[in-house]
Amino acid sequence: MKIRMCLMMMFALLAGKHHAAARTAFAPAINYPGAGGVSVVAADVNGDGKVDLICASFDQGTLTIYTNDASGGFAVASSLIVGYSLSWVTAADFNGDGKPDLIYAYRYANAVSVLTNGGTGNFVLASSQTVDVWPISVVAADVTGHGFMDLITANANNNSDTISVLTNDGKGGLLLSSNYNVGYFPTSVTAADVNGDGRMDLICARWDNHLLVFTNNGMGGFAVSSTPVVGANPVSVVAADVNGDGRMDLITANLWDNTLSVLTNDGSGGFTLAASPSVGVNPYSVAAADVNGDGRLDLISANDSDGTLTVLTNDGAGGFVIATNITVSSGPDSLVVADVDGDGRLDLISANIDHGISVVLNKSTFPPPGIPPKLTLSNSGKNLVVSWPSASAGWSLQQTPALNPSSWAPAGYSGYGIANDGTNKSLTIPASQGNQFFRLLHP
Repeated sequence: MKIRMCLMMMFALLAGKHHAAARTAFAPAINYPGAGGVSVVAADVNGDGKVDLICASFDQGTLTIYTNDASGGFAVASSLIVGYSLSWVTAADFNGDGKPDLIYAYRYANAVSVLTNGGTGNFVLASSQTVDVWPISVVAADVTGHGFMDLITANANNNSDTISVLTNDGKGGLLLSSNYNVGYFPTSVTAADVNGDGRMDLICARWDNHLLVFTNNGMGGFAVSSTPVVGANPVSVVAADVNGDGRMDLITANLWDNTLSVLTNDGSGGFTLAASPSVGVNPYSVAAADVNGDGRLDLISANDSDGTLTVLTNDGAGGFVIATNITVSSGPDSLVVADVDGDGRLDLISANIDHGISVVLNKSTFPPPGIPPKLTLSNSGKNLVVSWPSASAGWSLQQTPALNPSSWAPAGYSGYGIANDGTNKSLTIPASQGNQFFRLLHP
């Protein structure tokens, strides 16, 4: 297979765009009708290089696929009826074919299912697996180190409060590995290497104002290593390096005190509460992303009761300042960040419990680019790894299978996300994907 790399800087264009000081700005929300959504994910499901959106509806039992028109606009392509009480949807390449599959949880059926992607936006049910009672959150991560995406669910029921770990058999099937007791009503689960040993650990938010950090023992098992305290009733947790020290920090959205909790990592898997910024009313979801191109991760919350998204910019000294509150549709319960219009800026998308999805395009002015970063390609087994320095503020990776100016598209939405270890950002994809060209773009 031939892999080609292209690094394009376009200095004349950049010079003309950065006379003004950097600022954070977003366009008004565009609301797209559909069944009330409880979860949304971004992925290129039809292989056209554009970022599509998938929204799960609890009441309707549907996965609505919104395809991208290349300018950041969306239209409903299909609505898959999969079953009542959907609580979550995520996307990952589950069978290793280079296409994003869809994984969803049924709350009342106590099950997780995988839909494999045919490549043009058509999906086929590949596997289902029973988990513990009431799965309400799902994350895909390779927790066993075997090169395939495993699944972890948070199961919230007063009689059985657990997380379930389901391993991928390498053929697209699921095997229930273990259930781990969390003690009291888990609301969200995520995966990250919190202690720097190269293995994916698990972090679970618990309704009683705590997190549980489960460290990976390298043999397929997990043990609780810490239980940090956060704000009142956390319902969402994400892991991200918000202070730039190369360690994964934790951020929660706290439903009842209208705050986020930011916990910094001490390097060995311990956490300290560093900030508790206020946001809108009843935050249900939180995301971390650099929305203004200054190289620091900012925070965004989806606030259910006042129908807003709060954007907090990172001041570089451990604090977060509200940059804007954006009105979306009623009841935003889920949030994803993605470059839907391909301009190198990360946009905001919410799933709204009362009305489809909202898309908020990022119109921020980024700081002028510094020295152009070096883009590196290497092989790792059967995979291709594309990497560039983490310190490259404002630069984003794009790819195309052909050197056509109109075919460049944001990378990281084909079932493989972009990782950041504090030194380098990287995209790892199967080498079997054929010819690929890559570039770094600065708006």
